[in-house]
Amino acid sequence: MSRSFFLLSTGLTLVCFSLYAQNLSIEPQLQPPGGVGDIVYSPDGKWVAIGGAELHLMHIPSQKTMMLTHHKKNVLDFNFSADGHYLVSSNPDGNIYIWDMKKAAHITTLTDTAIAQKVRFTQDGRHIITCGHWGIQFWDWSLQKITKTYTLIKPEEWSEFSRRGSCIMQEHYAISPDGQWAAAAGGGSCWEFTSTPEYGSNVKMPRYFDLSFFRVINLETGEALDQIRIPKEINWNALSLGNKKIAVSGEFRKDEALKYSILVYNLETQSMSRQLDADTNRIINLTLSPDETKLVGVSLVVRGLLSDRGKVFLWDLTRSKLIGANKMASRKVHFSADGTLMSSGFETYLITAPVRSFPTGIYITGSDFSSNVYHFDLDENNARIVFSDREQVRTWDLRRGVIERNFIGEKDQTIRGVGFTSRGLIAAGFRGTITHWDSSGATKLVTMQHPVLNLKNVTRINDSVYASYGVGIPSLNMDTIRFWNINNGSLQHFITAHYGQCNGLRLSPDKKLWVSFGGEEKNSPSGSVCVWDAVTWEKKYDHHIGDKTVAVIQALLYPDNKTAVLATDDAERLVINLETGVINRRMNDSGNYAVTMELSPDGRTYACGNGGPWLLGSKDHDIRIYDAQTHRLLRVLKGHTNKVEKIQFTHDGQRLVSCSYDGTIRFWNLTDQTYISLIGISEDTYAVFAHDGNYLTSKRGRDLVAFRSGMKMMTFDQFDLVYNRPDIILSRLGYTSSEHLAIYKQAYEKRRAKNPPASAQLMLQTDAPDLTIHTDAPPEVSSPDITLHIRAKDKNNILSTLKLKINDVPLYGRSGLDLRSRNSPTYEADIPITLSLGKNRIQVWVTNAAGTESIPETFETTVTGSADSSDVILVSVGIANYKNSDYNLTYSRKDAQEISAVYEALQKKTGGGFEKILLLDSAATRESILNIRKKLLTTKPNDRVVLFFAGHGLLDAKTDWYFATYDTDFDNPAKRGLAYSAIEDILDGIPSRRRIVFMDACHSGEVDTDSPMPTANADRSAATMARGIKKKIGDGETVTQVVSTRGFFSKKSKTTGLQNSFELMREIFADLQNSIGATVISSASGTEVALEGDAWKNGVFTFTILQGLAYGKADLDHDGTIRCTELQAYVIGTVKKLTDGKQSPTARKEKAFDDFEVTRFLSPVDPAVWRVSGY
Repeated sequence: MSRSFFLLSTGLTLVCFSLYAQNLSIEPQLQPPGGVGDIVYSPDGKWVAIGGAELHLMHIPSQKTMMLTHHKKNVLDFNFSADGHYLVSSNPDGNIYIWDMKKAAHITTLTDTAIAQKVRFTQDGRHIITCGHWGIQFWDWSLQKITKTYTLIKPEEWSEFSRRGSCIMQEHYAISPDGQWAAAAGGGSCWEFTSTPEYGSNVKMPRYFDLSFFRVINLETGEALDQIRIPKEINWNALSLGNKKIAVSGEFRKDEALKYSILVYNLETQSMSRQLDADTNRIINLTLSPDETKLVGVSLVVRGLLSDRGKVFLWDLTRSKLIGANKMASRKVHFSADGTLMSSGFETYLITAPVRSFPTGIYITGSDFSSNVYHFDLDENNARIVFSDREQVRTWDLRRGVIERNFIGEKDQTIRGVGFTSRGLIAAGFRGTITHWDSSGATKLVTMQHPVLNLKNVTRINDSVYASYGVGIPSLNMDTIRFWNINNGSLQHFITAHYGQCNGLRLSPDKKLWVSFGGEEKNSPSGSVCVWDAVTWEKKYDHHIGDKTVAVIQALLYPDNKTAVLATDDAERLVINLETGVINRRMNDSGNYAVTMELSPDGRTYACGNGGPWLLGSKDHDIRIYDAQTHRLLRVLKGHTNKVEKIQFTHDGQRLVSCSYDGTIRFWNLTDQTYISLIGISEDTYAVFAHDGNYLTSKRGRDLVAFRSGMKMMTFDQFDLVYNRPDIILSRLGYTSSEHLAIYKQAYEKRRAKNPPASAQLMLQTDAPDLTIHTDAPPEVSSPDITLHIRAKDKNNILSTLKLKINDVPLYGRSGLDLRSRNSPTYEADIPITLSLGKNRIQVWVTNAAGTESIPETFETTVTGSADSSDVILVSVGIANYKNSDYNLTYSRKDAQEISAVYEALQKKTGGGFEKILLLDSAATRESILNIRKKLLTTKPNDRVVLFFAGHGLLDAKTDWYFATYDTDFDNPAKRGLAYSAIEDILDGIPSRRRIVFMDACHSGEVDTDSPMPTANADRSAATMARGIKKKIGDGETVTQVVSTRGFFSKKSKTTGLQNSFELMREIFADLQNSIGATVISSASGTEVALEGDAWKNGVFTFTILQGLAYGKADLDHDGTIRCTELQAYVIGTVKKLTDGKQSPTARKEKAFDDFEVTRFLSPVDPAVWRVSGY
């Protein structure tokens, strides 16, 4: 069995939306909340299961994920069956879930089980083995019946641990892959009071080891392997159990110092075969390789009560030799199914190393799409919402459905609270930093510091005063609640309440009182509520809540200022009289913790969002609506997949807004319980999903989208045409005007008109062809040459075409590989391909004779070694002097010369190869331009091909665009002009995959045929008329310059306060018709002219490109590399600014993937090197 692919991304599924098209679902991709936990490979190597706060499946070829939604708390353990058909997982709630891997569907749940630390299928798949401190159980899972049990830890051992109440237990369990053995190891550490430099005196710390146990059970006979002798003084930290060996790590004291060791035993002989010295490295996780010849361990460096990321050690057990160590993980390391790779999760990333090259060759992969929303604030008057995500604060413009601002919070401080102010917004950091920003996000107005261990949030008292609160240390006089004037940063008042643990503040509706709530530990543990006068700060009432409640975690005040509903950390809601402290009603929420509560605007209902305080977790992650008088449950809003952090009613009470650790902000319609889900990563990466699968995304946000049909995972582009509906999303959000909604609708309709209407619908038809690909390419390769084994078949039709794209570039050109001559419904072949340097995204699909396409198969791999040398091949065409001199221009020849000179200078600085073809004036005929294809056919995959055109652009009567060659007939451009399709033909099928085209000519952008067009016999004087434009050029000097145009001048198309629908379509939708895989940047839209002028001494489009490249102005992120998207953004924005919006460059074609390097920028290029004199 060959390993086909490997995980290169850890972007994880957040929510699944079922769509109407044949079991199609949309799977938003995000990082896992809480990070990547354990991972397990499927036996066939095509799937990896990822555990943590939730359980996910990643399809390795497509690198897309889906979430298995039954888990409510952290996943304890999970494993595939031997045949890969099933997956089993366990939960802290005692449930065990079984999943069908053919359908990614939940089959059954085993309930009322003891908590299973380990779960595994037997070899025949008929039984599930569970293991924990209570023992071992065999389940016939189809009958949901226990068939056999064994005791793993002796009762007297547990009795001893129970008797010593000051001992802490460490437990480690394992089941062998073949299900023949089970093992347990562990021990206890006695506590005693001591002092630490971090936390002062009277802190409990483990001081010495007292008890330990170790046992291996034969699961066929139930007998223990009593001949394995383990030193009693060792406290066990980890174990790994194979079919033939067991490895355990432990620690013991020698000469008052801690020592660490690893023991390896042979299960057949019950003898120790290896003892590995770990020195001072505490190994907290062990894993045997599938063939049990290697052992990998993870260490942590213990620093008081804190732990730091440690090393991974790899041993060769055949020689008792340490192969190497590298600081690559903080979680358990796992081997791939064939044992060639080892991987571990660290935070939200996956760290992988080939076993053969360890400790070198390590690489980190993963999505930067963070997935924890901690807090938000809704400003309905201005249709904005602000939210916090770790160290970031972002604001949404709800009218347009876009992120408008991105604020960077304080370093290493999770932002726990945010809110709008009259001057901007406020953000509270976990470590006590509170920042007031102006509305632009560019300026910190004031910064305040609250000295607590855990700043939980801030609460608005009035427009100027905010209160901050959290968990402090009263013995150190660290007050819990502080009141700040956020305009000048002054501290107005401070209060120590709840003995250092304040969980929140609530202001009464009339703003006369405020209530604080939290925990009380001074005398006996109990929850507490304090009522304060909002003007005098006087404490009016102080109530302790029962003798079993440790803390009040949320409170809700009624308008009468007497009644409150409290939520406690023992999953209860209490109705309390705030004056008397009498609890009038106590309601058990069955394991759900209401961490956020809100009263509706009319006071008739209230909502509770279920999450979990500290280490606790709610049974459900839903929102519950109750009657405010009877407290009867009215409805449940289901959809969040992790704990709900905050909820807020809209002003009209018709909708509810919520945020969750699952990474979403949701707008719930309380009438029909549908929702809109917002996912915001950055200003250019966001998505909004509806309950029915329609969505809106930014262009970068499309990576948040994946589709699934059964177990088939697909990329966004395959159904984006159907479900990317900004008009529907914004209509449901309810903040966008009808005029603007009409423009969004028109933009969508124009996009549908441009694309084949049936392509997305046909892919899921039952008569579609089927295709599979296999390759032995590892996740990273040093050689770019690999082989794909392709199999395709069709039930009813012959196969007509095979298409293969690498980074959006068709390997066989636009037409694909013709299979019709084979006259067969099947196709099987080994296809050698050469990859590009860096990341490669490969897509393969077939089409049958009926025109139906298979679902594309997609996988990724990365070339890390030295590929073929990368050269720049520049073709620069500039025509200023035409055969018909009536149409002469001034600067287009100069444009072509200077673009060539700047590129050549940049390549000399970076050491790359450079070839140029200059076609100027009379040399630029249709034939000579088409002839350059011969040269381009000799390029290599990593070469960058740059085509530059400067001259007249013409539209014929059919609005087809032509570049005016030297001898063009301006009355009949089709006769000697160069059609846009001919430029595409030049590039189609050439080896280079990094292609960029610049067109500095009128109407060079795509034409909207619904807009007013210039006629073919337009008056020449209108085309070349001079006009004065007042503009700041270069050095800031304001000049009035004379400009001329490069083509026919047309009326400006009709616009609104937003944009016309065609431009909007180009801005918000991905280009699904990029058939040649090139980025094409045009100087003007299809209805605009391109300008040149004396102040620029170039076409303004070319002038901007030269500034961006020669002086590095297009290096927007200042990393020394100018990429396609950076150059495009710089040119479009700068040209619009220089021409007061009269010329708007567009990306006529752009690549959805591979934002390649246009050039590196090391230092500015001296103008003397590239400026052409004589103008």
